[in-house]
Amino acid sequence: MGKDKVPLIYAKSYIPIKRLSSEFENDLTNVDIPIGRILRKYNIESRR
Repeated sequence: MGKDKVPLIYAKSYIPIKRLSSEFENDLTNVDIPIGRILRKYNIESRR
C-alpha cells in the first residue's frame, strides 16, 4: 500500500477451477481466507 492506502500493484490469477476439489474451490472463493494460507493448507508449492 502506498501512503494514501491505495494499492501500488494489482495482479490477476488464472486458476483451472474445474480441476479442483469442491473444498479447495470453496476456500478460494471465500474472500476471508488469504491465498497463501489456502496454499499451505493443501501443501501446494507455487512460484510467483
